[in-house]
Amino acid sequence: MADQSHGDEKRTTDDVPHEAQRGASRRTLLKVVGAGVAGAVVGGATTHFVEDALRPATAPPHVPPRALRFFNDAQARVITAMAERMFPRDEGGPGATDAHVLDYIDGRLVSAWGLGGRTYRQGPFFAPQDSGHGLQTPMTPRDIYLDALAALDAYCHRQFGTSFDQAQLSQQDDVLHALEQGKVDTFTTISAAQFFAMFRQNVLEGLFADPLYGGNADLIGWKWIGFPGDPMAYGDPYGKLIDKFDTPYNVEPKPLQ
Repeated sequence: MADQSHGDEKRTTDDVPHEAQRGASRRTLLKVVGAGVAGAVVGGATTHFVEDALRPATAPPHVPPRALRFFNDAQARVITAMAERMFPRDEGGPGATDAHVLDYIDGRLVSAWGLGGRTYRQGPFFAPQDSGHGLQTPMTPRDIYLDALAALDAYCHRQFGTSFDQAQLSQQDDVLHALEQGKVDTFTTISAAQFFAMFRQNVLEGLFADPLYGGNADLIGWKWIGFPGDPMAYGDPYGKLIDKFDTPYNVEPKPLQ
């Protein structure tokens, strides 16, 4: 997993803003899920959203991670570090590492989705003039991840002389912003911005999908936002409580299995 030695580094004036914004990145990531707002995901992004009222979660019990099925150890450390910068563990609750986001993405890439089972890849492909067309590429998601991780590693070694997971936290944030803005010039087969969008979506899925799929360990994501899980778990008609903000439905969430 990602090297945790960063926390022992001597903090500088330049590092303080990044550390102060870690909590904001956690809240912002959730708020942009439904809004579809680009540019407000990683720590340091500007946002106009108001403070949320999500309830914090305590540190979860240890849930053993699964053995890697797609990534090698070096790739897994980079994915872990990237996800943790997007959704860091802080005073507000557990982070992406606690939720086993890596396990979720790793499992997805050996599934039919990772193999491109539901994507049209016969072409012809074109550069769309507007949104809504999806990826225009013959590459599968696992191809995209492999090429993107190689391009990211080349960029980080050129810029910092080390891999992403070994870079300083402020440098990691800068790289994520550059990815989001499509400014990482080592990407050739797919744009940096396209990879960032895919990775961001996968992080969200790993945080809030049913634990059946490998992420959301110990229901971390659901507990944090107060989501009750399987609608049939208790036999209660809580659908009638939707949009009734003065009538909370407080139960321990239950997964599908």
